[in-house]
Amino acid sequence: MRVLRCPECGREVRREEDLGRTRRRGWWLVLALVCLAFPVVLLSGPLLTRAYYALMPRWKTVERHVQGETVVLLQQVRNPQDFGERVVIRGSGGEPVVVEDFKVNLGDGVPTPGRARLGVFMDITGEGVTDLLVSGFSGGAHCCLTYHVVSLSASPVLLATIEAHDGGQFVFADDGVAEFRGIDWHYAYWRSSFVDSPRPEIVLRWDGSRYALHLSGMLKDAPAEAELAAEASRVRDAFSRMEGTEPVPPALGAWMLDLMYTGHEALAWRFLDMAWPDGVEGKDLYAAELRHQMAGSAYWREFKNLTQDRP
Repeated sequence: MRVLRCPECGREVRREEDLGRTRRRGWWLVLALVCLAFPVVLLSGPLLTRAYYALMPRWKTVERHVQGETVVLLQQVRNPQDFGERVVIRGSGGEPVVVEDFKVNLGDGVPTPGRARLGVFMDITGEGVTDLLVSGFSGGAHCCLTYHVVSLSASPVLLATIEAHDGGQFVFADDGVAEFRGIDWHYAYWRSSFVDSPRPEIVLRWDGSRYALHLSGMLKDAPAEAELAAEASRVRDAFSRMEGTEPVPPALGAWMLDLMYTGHEALAWRFLDMAWPDGVEGKDLYAAELRHQMAGSAYWREFKNLTQDRP
């Protein structure tokens, strides 16, 4: 049998016309297409994802509650690459109330077994109207918590926003009205670490127009003299253990502010004299700095105005 050989490539064929026919390697073509398509697919994936979420509604509803003519929606951002949650409150009229934060909850937090979420379709202001409490969290190491009180009349109204900062909660008092019990965080990091910061307690109650300090919830009886003397002795002992640039134990300021915020300012300054060791300088400077710090607190200024006529 005659065999013909191509003088250029050495290919052998049986027929002369086969010498002019291009050799085709299909698998090479497939491989080339795959190599070309790979970077296209790799680059187009995020683009297609962004395009998808751009076309879809930004928010998805994860909870829906209905109370009469009020509809409450708890929503999350649809795109898992983004962050954010919100509550939308719609009534039969008016504009909806929208509360948005990094994390939000209906009521005072996530429900636990046997306990309803305080502030969900309850009268928490004492005005005889159903309310909704929305709590928001901004994220971060230890901050920040915010409460929003919404009145659920025909047209929902945002009554108040309370910046609880690092903590606080709503609690029903004996008369059935919910009070906010929290901390005046104005003293965070004052002459101490955050953990050792003074944390005077505050109590807020709805007064018809805003959440104001509730004196009867804050005022307390003065500690017994023996308790005060024992605590002053512990503070004096702590002076000798202080290291670094801060020579004053944080417990001194904490005790003084607790006394002041419960209605015993004069006793607080006497406690300073009792707890400050003899021979240690800086007491007058410390007192001046504390007064300056207190003057910057809006809660303390309000407390002073409310108690200025008290003996």
